[in-house]
Amino acid sequence: MSSKRLNILKAFDTTLANIDGTGDYNNTLVRHSHKYFTISDLGPGEFPATTVAPGIADFSMLTNCKYTSGPRTQDEGWIVSTIGYVSKDTQEDLSEACEDMIEDMLRAILNNDQLGLAGSEVHQVILKRIMHPFYGLRENAAAVEIFWAVKYDFSKTDL
Repeated sequence: MSSKRLNILKAFDTTLANIDGTGDYNNTLVRHSHKYFTISDLGPGEFPATTVAPGIADFSMLTNCKYTSGPRTQDEGWIVSTIGYVSKDTQEDLSEACEDMIEDMLRAILNNDQLGLAGSEVHQVILKRIMHPFYGLRENAAAVEIFWAVKYDFSKTDL
């Protein structure tokens, strides 16, 4: 049985898989996974790619047995990041590819309210931060990262 946290990571990945080069999407993903991987794990033909990374989580008690991620009164939650990897031949093209990947990841997540997790007690998915592209991790490649706060409830019998 999958935990809520794992189901949420999988939902992020399923949502990012919609980046298919059609409609308003700039990219067609070659590789994506809810299992975190780094830019060095990618082969030459595996760009563009996305992965999902779980981050820090603070929790508040709701009842004797039930918790929520983040403070009850603020738009905080379990931090999940979506990471996009792109590769181009020139720095100028790489810079534009990074902006296109950011746009695609924002479009995919923001257009999928609650990440399709109806009934899973996910209350909100909140855009928190976009990191500037990371260059120099690999020749002719870069990474972009977007941080999201996921607000969800769980109990000791419903992790």
